Amino acid sequence: MLKYSSHDLGVLCFGGVSNVRLTYGGAPHKLFNGKGDAAPQKTLADATRIPGFLYGTYDTFVGPIDMQWRSRDGSELSHAVDLNKEITGRHIPYDHPERVYAAKPFVGKPVIIVEFDDRTVKVYLAATLQVIPLDAAKPTLDHAQSRTLVYSRTL
Repeated sequence: MLKYSSHDLGVLCFGGVSNVRLTYGGAPHKLFNGKGDAAPQKTLADATRIPGFLYGTYDTFVGPIDMQWRSRDGSELSHAVDLNKEITGRHIPYDHPERVYAAKPFVGKPVIIVEFDDRTVKVYLAATLQVIPLDAAKPTLDHAQSRTLVYSRTL
């Protein structure tokens, strides 16, 4: 397992949610302003997606994630997740730690992904790792993806 001390934050929205508001580390974020905008349905390709836009780098972990959103049926929902309770050890799991490039194990920073899907909120810990290729003749490092579900709750 690979230790980290900071991470980026990303948000994904699916299942018709709208008016998403999230506060983490004192920083408010807002998606889908509630003026008719609603998130699309989740597809199979979305299951491993990393958000294309990240909301900055945070020290691990800077308090709870406070969330509010509108579900597909119009219900106003709110929930909080304390990452200190859900993610213990501050490590990225990887099945072959001996292959990780020790000088610079991460491509970018690990990402906490908060996913809204109708009435369900999920939190993932994702990272792209640099690993030594199995073929010793290969001149470049390989990249390996790690994505772990750390929290899920349906309201």
